[in-house]
Amino acid sequence: MTAKILRRKIRPRRRPSPPRRRRRFGVGTLLLVLLVLFVIYFGGKDLILPFIVRSVVAEPGFLEQSVTSDAIVIRQETVFCAPVSGKLILASREGERVRAGTLVIEVKNTQTTRALDEQVQQVDQRLSEFDKNNIAQFSTLEASIKAVDGDIANTLREARAAMLGGDGPKALSLDKAFRESMEKRYEVACDLGRLDAARNEIVDERQKLAELAKKSSNLVEAPGPGVVSFLLDGLETQWNAQKTGGVTARSVFVAEPKMQETKTGDDVRAGKPAFRIVSLDQGAIAVALPAKDMVDVLALQSIRVRSSSLGKEPLWGKVQSITDPGGDGFGVVVVSISPFPEEALSLRKIRVDLIKQRNDGLKIPEQCLLKKDGETGVYIIYKTMARFRKVFVKARDGAWAIVEGLGPGSEVITNHWMVKEGLQVR
Repeated sequence: MTAKILRRKIRPRRRPSPPRRRRRFGVGTLLLVLLVLFVIYFGGKDLILPFIVRSVVAEPGFLEQSVTSDAIVIRQETVFCAPVSGKLILASREGERVRAGTLVIEVKNTQTTRALDEQVQQVDQRLSEFDKNNIAQFSTLEASIKAVDGDIANTLREARAAMLGGDGPKALSLDKAFRESMEKRYEVACDLGRLDAARNEIVDERQKLAELAKKSSNLVEAPGPGVVSFLLDGLETQWNAQKTGGVTARSVFVAEPKMQETKTGDDVRAGKPAFRIVSLDQGAIAVALPAKDMVDVLALQSIRVRSSSLGKEPLWGKVQSITDPGGDGFGVVVVSISPFPEEALSLRKIRVDLIKQRNDGLKIPEQCLLKKDGETGVYIIYKTMARFRKVFVKARDGAWAIVEGLGPGSEVITNHWMVKEGLQVR
């Protein structure tokens, strides 16, 4: 019992609870922060505003209302077919600008060309055999003529010397030798001439066959100026400048161009399309639109069309025709464009933005706008102070606004609720 009492007496005393200290420290810190904020708000607000006021520079820009949809490229073009069946040879390049009368393609009649090629091969074989069999004789006769010509030259020199020296008998003897050499040369030349004539007969026969082969080719020339294209998608007859009326949205959506390129060496059939001559003076784009967007287009005479396939900048065009929406709720707007871009030369089905409306002006974030005394405006930083400026809002889209009433480069405050008129912000 005594031991228990002793143990109980020497038990160490418990220290104060740490959590109670932490609570006192947390309350003190909170009071200090509130005090600092109170002092800053009432006494140092002007000092920190330059660091928390945000602004943007008003720069020229635009907002537009557009609708994106499928479209068909309609060109002013004429398709030319192969006049006969045969082997195709291109005489112009893809995208080349040609004049009337420029040779575009050549088609060699297959059957005629094959028969002529066989005859030419036979003639070439005969010519090769003739040269092989007579090359030695040609060389011998040519060498003989060269030797006889040398003898004749020597005889003439000696006869001239004999005549000058008064040696008549020698001169007569040399004259006889000269005549014999000339007769020998004539005989050799005749033999060589007969060989040449036989060879030339074979060569002439080959040239006549080549001329016949040339006449068997059918030449197709451009009937007028334009741009040549050997790319064909199979829709040239369905979609052309002469058939823009009555186009349906379904025909736009289901169009499936299958591009094929005509090349040299192709075997073509008579009547098969071979190339196009395109006029880029004018073209059109048929755009399928839902009925709700057709309403905005009805009142327009001109409109902008934008497509990454047709270049970076939008193209101005005239509304050429409008097909009312059908049962599927889509109609078609045909926009005429002049001049037509070269990029459209090989395009058929593309995605386009039909820009119904565009507003240009100074572009600022819409959050900059506010109402003050019943007027719409913005706060700008003029010199070092916040100043209210009335603006006219031309367009807005929830994120940006196009306004008038500010000068380019104006510094517009975005968090306008932090400032008031005349407040020093810089």
